[in-house]
Amino acid sequence: MDVYAKQGNMDMIICDRNALLRALWQVIDETGAVLVSIYLLRHSPNDQAGNRARPLLQFLCGLDDEMRKAIAGDLSSPPLLLEALAQDKNIHVRLALARNPSITPECLHRLAKDENRDVRKIAAGHPNTPPEILRHLAEDEDKGVRYAVAGHPNTPPEALRHLAEDGDWTVRDAVARNPNTPPDTLRRLADDEKLWIRLAVAGNPNTPPEALQRLARDKDEGIHQAMAGNPNTPAEILQRLAEDNGFWIREGVAGNPNASLGILRHLAEDGWSLVREAVASNPNTPQEILQRLAKDDSSLVREAVASNPNTPQEILRRLAKDKERMVRKTIADNPSTPPELLRLLAENKDEEVRAAVACNPHTPPELIQRLAEDKDEMVRVAVACNRNTPPEILQCLAEDEHKYVREAVADNPNTPLESLLRLVEDENMEVRVEAAHNPNTPSEILERLTEDKHKWMRMAVADNPNVPFDALQKLVKDKEGDIKKRAKARIIALAERIGVDIQTKCLLGEGTREGMNLTLDDLALWLIQRPSHEATVALPAYLSSKRDLLGAIVRLCRIPLPSLEDAQRHSLYKRSAKYRAAVAAVYMPLMTWFDAQMCASHLLRAMYPPSGSDGAMDTACVVAS
Repeated sequence: MDVYAKQGNMDMIICDRNALLRALWQVIDETGAVLVSIYLLRHSPNDQAGNRARPLLQFLCGLDDEMRKAIAGDLSSPPLLLEALAQDKNIHVRLALARNPSITPECLHRLAKDENRDVRKIAAGHPNTPPEILRHLAEDEDKGVRYAVAGHPNTPPEALRHLAEDGDWTVRDAVARNPNTPPDTLRRLADDEKLWIRLAVAGNPNTPPEALQRLARDKDEGIHQAMAGNPNTPAEILQRLAEDNGFWIREGVAGNPNASLGILRHLAEDGWSLVREAVASNPNTPQEILQRLAKDDSSLVREAVASNPNTPQEILRRLAKDKERMVRKTIADNPSTPPELLRLLAENKDEEVRAAVACNPHTPPELIQRLAEDKDEMVRVAVACNRNTPPEILQCLAEDEHKYVREAVADNPNTPLESLLRLVEDENMEVRVEAAHNPNTPSEILERLTEDKHKWMRMAVADNPNVPFDALQKLVKDKEGDIKKRAKARIIALAERIGVDIQTKCLLGEGTREGMNLTLDDLALWLIQRPSHEATVALPAYLSSKRDLLGAIVRLCRIPLPSLEDAQRHSLYKRSAKYRAAVAAVYMPLMTWFDAQMCASHLLRAMYPPSGSDGAMDTACVVAS
C-alpha cells in the first residue's frame, strides 16, 4: 500500500486501506488501532454511509471471536466499529452487540433483520430502539420478539393496537401492562377471555373509566385489588371497594392518591392495622386523621404517621417520646423534624435513634459535634457519612479506632486533604480503597496507587471521577482485564469532556491552554476522539508546538517511534515497515486539521531531521506492506 503526501498538497492516494489497518494492529494496542483505523475510514474518499463499515469489517475478521465479542459489548467502542460488528458472522458477537447500551439506531436497524430470533428479541427490548424499528418487529414471526415489542415504551400506538389482537396471550398481556397503550386498546382488552390480561388492564393507569366500570363487575378479587390502587379508578368505584370484605382490597383503596376524605376517615377506623397504616402513609390524609392515628395501638401505624411528610410538628413531638424504638427512629429520620426534637432524640438511650439523628441532613453542627464523640461506633459512622459534617469533625474521626468509621470518613467528599493523605496509607485495605475513590484525593497520589499490589486499589483509582490522564494511561496496560476496560472507558469519557470544554471556550473567545489546565495529551486525545471543524479554530489558541502535539498523539496511540538520537544514528530504521506504517497512521488523521505547510514531509523533517545532509524531504513516501 502506497501513501503519498506531497509538500503543499493535501491530496492522498490510498491503494490498499485494509493492508494499513492490519499493519497498524501489529504496532499499536487495541485502543489505538481501533481509533486510528476508524478515523482513517472516516477520511476515506469512499465515506458513503452504505460503504463505510465494509473495509473495517474485513479488518475485524482478522481478530479472534473473543476479541470481537469484547469490542461489541464495550460501552466505549465507537459507533462506526459497532456498525461493522452488526454484520459479524458469529452469533455471540451479534448478541453481545445487541446488549450494548451504547448501540446506535443504525446497528439496531440491522440487528432487527437478523436471521437469529434471539438477536431480534434483544434488539426489540433495547431501550434505544426507535419506533420505526419496533413497528417492523411487531410483525415478526417469533412470539418472543413480539412480546418484547409489546412491552417497549417506544412502541407506537398503531403497533400496540395490532399486537392487542395477537394470537398469543402473553403478547396481549404485555400490551395490557404497557402504560403507553392507548385507552381504546385497553378498553378492548378489558373484555379479553384471559384473566391475566384483564388483571393487567385493571392496574394500568391509562385504562379509561368506562373500562374500569366494566371490570368492577368482574367476580375476581385480584381485579378488584388492582383497581383499588389504580389512580384512574372513579370515586364511586373506590367507595364501593372501600366496603369490600378483603382487607387487601381496602388497603389498596387507603393508599390510593384519589381516595376521598370520606373514604380516608372511614378506613382510618378499619379493624385491620395494615389498612390504617396505608391511610397514615397516604400523602393526602388530613392532619385531623393523622392526629388520631398517632395514638393508634399499632406501632406500625404510628411509624407510618411519623414518616408522613405532612405530619404537623406537634404530632412529631409527641411521637418523639414513643415507647417503640422504630417510631422514634422514624422521627429522627424525617427531614421535617425540627432541631429541638433532634436535640431531644440525640440524648436517646437507643444507639439506632442517635445514629438516625446523626444522619439527618438538618441536624445542627453543634449536635453533630456531640454525636461525633458518642461511645457507640454506629453513631460515629453515621456522623462520618453525613455530607453536612464539618471538615474539622471529619479530621478527628479519621483517627478513630474503628475501621468502619475511618472508611466512612474516607468516602465523604468533605474530608480534608490532610486526612485523605493519612487514610490512603491506612492499615485496612477497605479504608484505603474508599480514599482512592474519593474525588478529592490528589492526582499524584492516584498516579502512585496505579502500581498498588491490590487490584481493588487500582480499580478504585480507575473509577475515581478526577483520576488524572497519566494514571489512566498506566491502567490501560494493567494485567487485570476489568481495570483495563474501565480505564479505556474513562479515557473516552475524558475526551468527550475535554472536547466540550475546548469548543465552549473557543466559541466564547476566551481561555488559554494553561488557564483551562489542559495538557498536550488532553489536546491530542481530543483530536483522536473527536475530529471536528472546531479544532481548526480552537487549536491556535491552545497549541504552542505542533511537533509536541504530534508526539503526544504518538504516545497516546502507543506507537513505538525511536528517539531523535536513535533516528539519527539508525537511518535504516526509518525504512522499516512498522515505523512507516505508524507514522502514516498518526499523520493521516491530522491532515484534516493542519494546514498545507505542515504536510507529511514537514512533520517528518521537524521530528527526525535526516542525518548527514540538509536536503529537504520535499516528498515523503510511506510504504507499508
